[in-house]
Amino acid sequence: MAYTLDTTTTDSYIELQCPGTVRVTAQVSNAMVSINFGTGGRGRPGASIYPPGDEVLLPSVAGLDRICDAIRVKSYAPGVPANVKLTAIPGPPGGG
Repeated sequence: MAYTLDTTTTDSYIELQCPGTVRVTAQVSNAMVSINFGTGGRGRPGASIYPPGDEVLLPSVAGLDRICDAIRVKSYAPGVPANVKLTAIPGPPGGG
């Protein structure tokens, strides 16, 4: 089962809970976004641990190999929204 988020970014993070993700497709249009990949949290909003520093995605379609349990995204430039569609694909149960 894939997890999806289709949103317009704001200056605050918008979070997608996606336990066991191994691959993410990110479609970004209109403006750059800040994105960060978290671990843990067991599907509970706000409980995942995110590393310091965000990655920046330009308007594009990107396939990203990432092991994560949550993804958060926000506008890169304050007040400049972007349209973002994330699709997170989980790995097989048990990680094998």
